[in-house]
Amino acid sequence: MKKIDWGAVILITIAVLICAALIGYMIYNTLSEGILVNKTFIPAHTETRSRAYRIGKTWHRRRYKVNVPDEYFFYVEDEEGKRHDRWQVSKDTYEQYEIGDWVTR
Repeated sequence: MKKIDWGAVILITIAVLICAALIGYMIYNTLSEGILVNKTFIPAHTETRSRAYRIGKTWHRRRYKVNVPDEYFFYVEDEEGKRHDRWQVSKDTYEQYEIGDWVTR
């Protein structure tokens, strides 16, 4: 019969609890409605990204280009101005609202 490595069990339990807390925090801080305080349009562009991989004991990096389409963002805050969020929206939604409007997801 194998012995249980209690150190590993405790470490995994702590990691799971930390992940659950972070996910809960992210869900709580996501706004579903608020005041539109800024809008940003980022035109289509090309980005250079890299990916690391290992052959044997040596690490290598491969660079590649990615075409990024047009992106539209809303910056929203709650009524008290305490919580802020950034939403990626469609072009139609972006053109429909003006700064100062009340928006919902």
